[in-house]
Amino acid sequence: MKLKRKIDYKDQLLTWEQLEAVLSRKDIILSDADTIISKSKVNDISWEEAEIVYNSFSTDDRTKIRKSGQKYEEGWWIPETQSISAPKSQPTESRGIMITQMYLSQNLACAYSGLGPYHILDFQVEHIDPLLGDCPDNIVLVLSNINENKMQSAEKFIANCQRRYEMGEMEYKSWYSNMKEAVKKNKLEKARILNMSEHELCQYWLTRTNYDNDKYVWRNIGMSNLSPFRVRKDGTVRSGGTQGNYKDVLNTIAAEYLFGDPDLARDIYNCSRMFRANYLNGQIQREDYALFTSEVVELSNHVYPRYNRQKFIANLIRNNHSWEHLK
Repeated sequence: MKLKRKIDYKDQLLTWEQLEAVLSRKDIILSDADTIISKSKVNDISWEEAEIVYNSFSTDDRTKIRKSGQKYEEGWWIPETQSISAPKSQPTESRGIMITQMYLSQNLACAYSGLGPYHILDFQVEHIDPLLGDCPDNIVLVLSNINENKMQSAEKFIANCQRRYEMGEMEYKSWYSNMKEAVKKNKLEKARILNMSEHELCQYWLTRTNYDNDKYVWRNIGMSNLSPFRVRKDGTVRSGGTQGNYKDVLNTIAAEYLFGDPDLARDIYNCSRMFRANYLNGQIQREDYALFTSEVVELSNHVYPRYNRQKFIANLIRNNHSWEHLK
């Protein structure tokens, strides 16, 4: 079966399907090397079968296969001698056959997510315990974007996956789309902030000097879009939010989420969205909408320092329109 590569080597984002699959197998990922290897191996493949498949790949692909795992500085496993090669040496063809054998024994699927089939170059050799090195009882094949996310400990990797999963499918896919766009357009700072852990976000929030990037923190935690559409001054409707009017709200939510009560932050966000929707649906007038929004912001113990109730209410009234003018 000829498979095409699905994962670009620059892609380090998990899809929603991959995220769900990783979390469904977290007990395996958090276990020891023997368990991970035994759970990933579903076929018995001979060396001869693996050699035939390995030699069916192009010369360039075979080079990439046997170099998978980036152990150039530490040395590679040599199957013939059952030992590690000298540092900075080149991996042997037999290592490539060994990896192909592992690929086939895993049924072309990822050891961590269980997803497959994928092309062999969609995988990376994962050294389960970094201290044990490049030996068969310490390696499995893992999808490259999953492996790139697990650069630290398995515990931190699973915790970060769990945090992302709790955003919910819709918000996660929005975050994923924003990340893909940022990487594609080479917006490195945007991509960096969107991919931060909560601890990293806290450090960033406390030390940032450029407040223009706060919107990426809102997106990271899945609470940025308060409005399904916006209204022009002539009363016509267009898609997209008007987040510039809501910096006080969104910065309060971010601070409450990072340094206070995440549940309260989510409640403030949901209430603000509800008031916005009620206003746009004509259920409340703009004066009430502005007042209700200010009151829910003030429930936080981390109200944005630049927030001023009178100015905030005046700003919402000035930048919105009475319902009778909406079309």
